[in-house]
Amino acid sequence: MRIGRAVRTPLCDARPVTAPRPGRAARYGFTALGFPAFRTFFTAQLMTNSAQFVQGAGIGWISWEVTGTAAGVAAIGFLNVIPYTLLTLHAGLFTDRLGARRMVVASLLLSAVALVVLGFLGLVGGIPFLVLGVASAVLGTIAVIGSPGSFTLVNEIIPPAAVPSAVSLIFLDVNLGRILGGAVAGVTLALLPGGWTLILAGLLMIPPALAIRRLRTPPPAEIPVLRGALVAPLREAAGFAFRDRSLALLFLMTAVMGSLGQGYNYQLPLAAVELGAGADGLGVLTGVVGVGGLITGLLLERMMRGLGHGRILWLGMWLASGGMIVCGLAGTLAVAAVGMAIAGAGFAVYAAGTLSLLQALAAPELRGRLTALFSLLYWGLMPLGALIGGVMASAIGGLHTLLVFGVAILLVSLAGLIAGGDVRRMRVDGEGRPTRAGRRGVLPAP
Repeated sequence: MRIGRAVRTPLCDARPVTAPRPGRAARYGFTALGFPAFRTFFTAQLMTNSAQFVQGAGIGWISWEVTGTAAGVAAIGFLNVIPYTLLTLHAGLFTDRLGARRMVVASLLLSAVALVVLGFLGLVGGIPFLVLGVASAVLGTIAVIGSPGSFTLVNEIIPPAAVPSAVSLIFLDVNLGRILGGAVAGVTLALLPGGWTLILAGLLMIPPALAIRRLRTPPPAEIPVLRGALVAPLREAAGFAFRDRSLALLFLMTAVMGSLGQGYNYQLPLAAVELGAGADGLGVLTGVVGVGGLITGLLLERMMRGLGHGRILWLGMWLASGGMIVCGLAGTLAVAAVGMAIAGAGFAVYAAGTLSLLQALAAPELRGRLTALFSLLYWGLMPLGALIGGVMASAIGGLHTLLVFGVAILLVSLAGLIAGGDVRRMRVDGEGRPTRAGRRGVLPAP
């Protein structure tokens, strides 16, 4: 058992990076694809994201078959996302201790086993509501295990200068997976019982796990094991995040984008009904969010280079808020779809810019926990957004709730603009080092 802080070679010196051919990839704004290891990871993540959207569609469909009510489907969905709120920070801690690659592989293989078993149960005799609820919570917990590592792993396979490009491409991956996974799930559910959809999702997670397992990565930083081993490291990461004014502002804005911004997910069904578009309209509104994120993902690296990694955060907030305001004021499905496509672009811009800055600013031994803190605030607060939005929507409707959320994000962004001069000037330079108002380099760990 180690009591003191471990001393190790800087992570960037230990990376087993294969020599890239960055010329053509960089020219088109895809620098990270010039590295063979990242191309492997990108392909694996595309299959993983597709499988996760297949899983989500399968679980949602089976939930409807089992319960027959919207409330039942919502309850199963809530049980799936609540582990993100409760366990994300600890997943980041174990990512720092055990290594990102190991956590991602474990998450994928455990998910594959759980999905195949659940799908088989659905085929042979149906799944009781209680079993489905427990399985949904278990699947959410397994997904949390690998969530921080799926972002921090890029720091171990490519040099620092290519990390912002890699983060942008990860969000491109997510939106490609949304489209491909949705298409596969739709065809599978149309032709086969729901259980086969879950089995297919599980099988799709095995090749990415094997591919990522073969990636060469340096050993994780050694973290001292002290009394309160599951609490003290989290306090350390929180102290690191909030002792610095710029990082504190970044995380506070992320909390607003996560709770109110990501809360749009729970208002779209109501918005579709209010627009008279029904289930087909909901599919359109959901799909255009992915299209907006996909188009933006193709441009993100060049946007960050041109505007700077700090300024792009405000661009993301303004696009997200503007899109939600347009949707909230829409009288037709077409206008609402345009608004949600803009909002989808904004969420992709904001998340990619924030994570790029965090990866550059964080000391290596804290990177997993800070990424987990971002995940908690950006995705883990969605239940809070659902609660606030549910109360508001019952009084003013789904469209007007989107309008209010959009205005709130706009006001927070303007307040942050006044208070966050240092954040606006942040940029990751050509060597992957963060620059902040004349200062350069990572923030020292506490």
